[in-house]
Amino acid sequence: MTLGVPDVGAVASYYEDFGLRRVGEQPGRGLVLATAEGGEQLALRPAEQRRLLEIGIGADDPDDLSRIEASLRRLGVEFVRDTGSLRVRDPNSALQVSVQVGPQITEAAAKQEPTNGPGRPDRPNGRAPAIEREGRVQPRRLGHVVIGSLDQEASQRFFTEGLGFKVSDHVPGWPRSCGARPITTTCWCSRHR
Repeated sequence: MTLGVPDVGAVASYYEDFGLRRVGEQPGRGLVLATAEGGEQLALRPAEQRRLLEIGIGADDPDDLSRIEASLRRLGVEFVRDTGSLRVRDPNSALQVSVQVGPQITEAAAKQEPTNGPGRPDRPNGRAPAIEREGRVQPRRLGHVVIGSLDQEASQRFFTEGLGFKVSDHVPGWPRSCGARPITTTCWCSRHR
């Protein structure tokens, strides 16, 4: 994902403190940071105000791109397609979405830390491992974005009917949570005020 920010250096420092690893400047992308298992997942570019500029979504194969292409045509949304990718802009959030064929992010199973609970004294007479941790925490991957939209319903249609996301959560009066590809991307569309 690419964030536009007024002060790239300050925001990069924040994300480094958060546990992301600085990869460096990349032409056309900006300052790139990486997670432990997701790789290069965040780019920062100068912008007048902080906002999400672009998200990248993985597709398993070119057939996925063809399905997305057909869906976007039905919605009347313009896009650019080549053999391995598709680029489209959500007109209600001005968010650029890049869908690219590639391997899914594979995660190693997380180490289960011992916890106490009713009938489960896994950690008798000991402190929680997080209290004793000496190394820095590093996010394994980034998997959620919040999208501000001028028309929440239209953006939801764009992501669900156009890109194939599924609505996972809906509470009346609250933003919608939509997801694509297990463990890869979840978007939360909210009305921009």
